[in-house]
Amino acid sequence: MLIPNQVEQKNAQGSTNPRLNLEYGGLGGLYPRLAGVDDSGKIFEQWVSSTPHTDRDLIPVVLRLPMIFDALADEELGKHLAKQYIEILTTLPESIEGLKRTLTSEQVEQKIHGTNESIEVFSDVRYEKCEITKNYIEKYGKPINSIIEFILKFGVMGSEEKVGLALTLDLKEDYRKRSYLLSLPTFASATMLYFSPDPQMGNVDEAYLSTNVIPKTAGTIESKLNKNEAKTLTEYSIPFTSFTRHDATVRAYAQLWLNEINKTRATFESQPLFVNKQESAVIADLSGGAAPGTAIPDSEIKEVNPNTVFGA
Repeated sequence: MLIPNQVEQKNAQGSTNPRLNLEYGGLGGLYPRLAGVDDSGKIFEQWVSSTPHTDRDLIPVVLRLPMIFDALADEELGKHLAKQYIEILTTLPESIEGLKRTLTSEQVEQKIHGTNESIEVFSDVRYEKCEITKNYIEKYGKPINSIIEFILKFGVMGSEEKVGLALTLDLKEDYRKRSYLLSLPTFASATMLYFSPDPQMGNVDEAYLSTNVIPKTAGTIESKLNKNEAKTLTEYSIPFTSFTRHDATVRAYAQLWLNEINKTRATFESQPLFVNKQESAVIADLSGGAAPGTAIPDSEIKEVNPNTVFGA
C-alpha cells in the first residue's frame, strides 16, 4: 500500500492520529509545484499537503449518569428516566456548541522610555474553558423540560426550599442510610465523552472528556396569545456545567470508542424500513375477499425483508 509522504503517522504532540506534513509547502509561490520528485526521490504533491481541514459532527457518549436515577426505589422508573436522559444528552440536541481547544497566553510589558515600543514577557499560558451549550426543539408533552426540572429540583435544589428535595422521594434504603451521597456532585451530574471523527470515521480528530455535567436551566416555557402570528416551535438553549479535559490521552481513549462503532452497515439504506408490510384491513378492502375490518392471518400479509436487498 502506498502511503503518501505528506502523511505523518505520529505528530509532535504524541498523538497517533495521521496529519499532513507541512514541510512540502502550500500552493502559493512563484513556481507552484503541484507534483514532482524531490532530491531524495520521494514523490510529493503540494496540493495534497494543502488539503483544508473540515469539521465533522461530534459524537456524544454518556459514560456515567447522575446517581439520582439509581437512587429511586422504583427501579423501573429509574431506568425509564435514565434512558430518556441519555437521549437528552446525546441524540436529541439539534446542535452542541462550546467544546473547543484554544491555548492562549498573557504577557506583561515594560515600556521603552521615550518610544511606543515595549518589551513583552510571557506571564501565563492556559487553555480557555469549554462552555458547553446544547440546543433543543421540545417534544409533545415537554419531556425535555420536565426531566431536566426533575434533576435540578431533586438533585440540586428546590426553588422555594433552597435545599435538594431528594429525601422527599421514595429512595432505596442504601441511599437513605448513606444520605451524604445525595449531597455529592455525582448525584446530579453526568460524565460524557465527545469526539469528532475524520471524514471517513477512521480516526478521531478531536475529543473531549467532560465531568460534572449538569444543566444550568431547564429552558424557558412561555405561554402567550397573538392572533396575528404563526405558531412557533418551543426551543431551548441549555448551558451545562463541566470540567473538561482535551489532550492526546483523551483522543486515544476516544479512538477505542470509534473503533467499536460498526461501520460496515452504517448507511441509511441498510437500516430496516419503518413499514415493511401492508396492513390487514387494507388488504381486505382491496382484495374483496374478506369483509372490511376482518383480520387476515399474518402468513398472508405481504412482507419484504430489506436486508435481502443488500445481501445480508
